Amino acid sequence: LVRLGERYPDLKLVATHMDEVFNRGRLPLYIYLTKVVRLVPGLPMYITLQNRPGRGVSRMLSQIDPWVDIRGYNGHSMDAWLQAGHDFGELAGDLTKSGDEGWIYYNVRGSFFLAEWTWLVNSYYLWMSPLKAHTPWRYYNVHGNPLDDTDGPRIRGHDRGYAVPSPEDGKTIIPTRQWEAYREGIEDLRYLSLLDSLLDVARSRTPPAASSAEKWLEQLRGNLPRLPQDLAGIRGESPVLRWFSARYRGADYQSWRRRTADEIVKLMEACCSEDLIRGGAVERRQSLSPTRG
Repeated sequence: LVRLGERYPDLKLVATHMDEVFNRGRLPLYIYLTKVVRLVPGLPMYITLQNRPGRGVSRMLSQIDPWVDIRGYNGHSMDAWLQAGHDFGELAGDLTKSGDEGWIYYNVRGSFFLAEWTWLVNSYYLWMSPLKAHTPWRYYNVHGNPLDDTDGPRIRGHDRGYAVPSPEDGKTIIPTRQWEAYREGIEDLRYLSLLDSLLDVARSRTPPAASSAEKWLEQLRGNLPRLPQDLAGIRGESPVLRWFSARYRGADYQSWRRRTADEIVKLMEACCSEDLIRGGAVERRQSLSPTRG
């Protein structure tokens, strides 16, 4: 893997050899095996984990700290952690202290998982958090004809996923509403990332031009949930996403993007050349594409 990384320097290769290392008593074996992997310098370790409260997560995180570089958090468990009294500021502090990078995998676990939620996970959820990437692993789960949602078992028989295989050849991939929502969310995050990067330049060059964009971002952050206060009393999985979808609709997210785009245009016209835009924004956007978990 190290040699392969040297051949393809544009890629960041990481090693992983166990899924959800906090489950089923796996942690001692993970650490035992990782001591061997650590003998190879320059090979980062990636894990997936569930940080649902009440499972000794703090103790396990302290145990695993020397043996991991990238933490991939389960999204449903992360929401439960937030609802239990934590927030993304605390998570950012934990990641900084450990020197680890934070990722998330927020899987479509059933037909209850709305396409709107996929949009939110890949846009405002990531933007309000210190998490760097989304790496879902459940692409599709179908029964019989993937275009017929009625031909599965009576219990847990719904089809779902980001894309489904064509019933004609079983290979050609057909996008779904979940996939389109994934793409829309990434587009929102690109706009937000670009505006953040332009502001870094505009604050020192043209403070008056930066003022309008800063006011908009402050207003936008006011539309996001206060963690964990706003999650109290919300029942069911994914309370953060339920909070959003109870208050906003697609038209709201589109208007937020439109305003963000307007602020980008104003900053570009006021102070920022294409070279400056590329230097600040492209680097941030590189980690925002869909990534296979």
